[in-house]
Amino acid sequence: MLSRLEAPIEPCSALPIDLRQAVTSKGYTPPLKQLPELLALLGEADDTATATATALAIRRMGAAVLPDLLRAIPGSQRPQRGRLTELIGRFAAASSPGSQADEAFHLLLELLDDHDLKTQLNAAAALGRRRCAESEAALLAALAKQPRRELQLALIRALGKVGGGAAQAALAQSRPASDPSALQVTDRAMLILQREQSRTHQAVIADTVPLDQPRRFWLHARDGLEHLLADEARELGYEQVQVIAPGRVEMLSARPLADLWRLRLMTDAGLPMAPQSGPVEVAVASALRQAESLLLKLTCSVSTADSGAAAPVRYRIDWPEASKAQLWSMAGHLMVACPKLVNDPTLSTWDLNIHQDAGKTQIELRPKRWLDPRFSYRHGFVPAASHPTIAAALARVAAAGAGDIVWDPFVGSGSELIECGLSAPVQGLYGTDSDPAAISVAQGNAVTAKLQASLHLSVGDFSAYSGPQPSLIITNPPMGRRVQRGQLAEVLTRFAEHAANTLAPGGRLVWLAPLPVRTNPIFQRHGFRPLLLQTVDMGGFPAELQHLVKSR
Repeated sequence: MLSRLEAPIEPCSALPIDLRQAVTSKGYTPPLKQLPELLALLGEADDTATATATALAIRRMGAAVLPDLLRAIPGSQRPQRGRLTELIGRFAAASSPGSQADEAFHLLLELLDDHDLKTQLNAAAALGRRRCAESEAALLAALAKQPRRELQLALIRALGKVGGGAAQAALAQSRPASDPSALQVTDRAMLILQREQSRTHQAVIADTVPLDQPRRFWLHARDGLEHLLADEARELGYEQVQVIAPGRVEMLSARPLADLWRLRLMTDAGLPMAPQSGPVEVAVASALRQAESLLLKLTCSVSTADSGAAAPVRYRIDWPEASKAQLWSMAGHLMVACPKLVNDPTLSTWDLNIHQDAGKTQIELRPKRWLDPRFSYRHGFVPAASHPTIAAALARVAAAGAGDIVWDPFVGSGSELIECGLSAPVQGLYGTDSDPAAISVAQGNAVTAKLQASLHLSVGDFSAYSGPQPSLIITNPPMGRRVQRGQLAEVLTRFAEHAANTLAPGGRLVWLAPLPVRTNPIFQRHGFRPLLLQTVDMGGFPAELQHLVKSR
């Protein structure tokens, strides 16, 4: 009995027109009996669009066609031969180890020496999907024959994906400095190899190590909270504290990095380097070399192997203005300039934040992969819950005292009340929320924070609050996500009126007002006076941080 491939195939011109049209549909999966006709379409040299669509249709047929593709290779000619090789490579990579996948792999090894360049290129790409010593050896052997430039680059790309130490050494020895595009491909492959070779050893920030000398730090917060963060840093004894931009505070410190977690309003921190002039790649390399010893000191190994080798310092390039090509170029340049450091976006311990301004390049080193212990009580979350640093900012402004009765009308996950309770031994913490799930989450977080004894929560609208008269109302109200569309203004107006009537004389209201134009007149009518009105970035939209005091 003849196989499908041995059966007579009609000339392409006689193929049914509907098959040509069918393969262009993304949802079309041909039956196996149509494979001979599809392979004929695959060989049409003057219709690359149909050939591409046909290859995709064959891929949708699944690995069951792999044996037929293998049998078709010996008698194939270009361009069908190269297209068959590409299909075989994809099916082999997706197949479980076994006779068919192994047969395909060994065929691909042979096709590296094929007479057709496109077949060689596709064989090299396919071998770049199977990491093993045999792939690396075959690719290196093909590269040593000094093939045509196009094939040489394909082999280098494949080695970057599946190579090991031998490939890394070979590529480093033969970097084509006189050919910029080939050099870029080689450096990219070396960079990928460098990442892979180092991933058996992981690293974290050594945040208990004191710095060798006082160094400049940039502290980051939500825009609008920078002055509160600066005050917090001064209270903790940091030196030369100043606000330098929205959401950014500069200070001087020689303390271990872990000490920064005492700053509850900080979102993250970094070490700014002196601005550099000249080409950006040269400027970044110079700054990174200057910081190399510091980064090595502030990074410690968490090895996953038994060799005991130290994990390298890994960094991620954070350059918002750059294109993908510029990022790869920068990574290749830094690999050569700073060989002790590894560019690895996945397992990085440092972010290399790059910005250009007025012809100079500003680099900031931001630590990653270090544990933030400040808000460990937050085991549960609710939609649109406060960012913990915003809750901490509200609690700082409120400055709750021992005699305060604190009420959060929209308690959510409980962060504002918990931050108040952690800052002072208040008389009582009370919260309401119309969502039972939110109350449950807040109760769980309070248990983790060991504040459950002083926390009193109830399910219901804020207007149904029946606890003692509060001396402090603190809240980050829902700003749309937990309110039905079109009802936010009405809810906030009702809240403002109720809060004004409920708060004890001389009491304080600290909250984020999404619509101050609607609520301010209500508080003014009730005799509230403002102590603080500050616009804060809530992650893409503004709200006004208000500290209001009710007249006695």
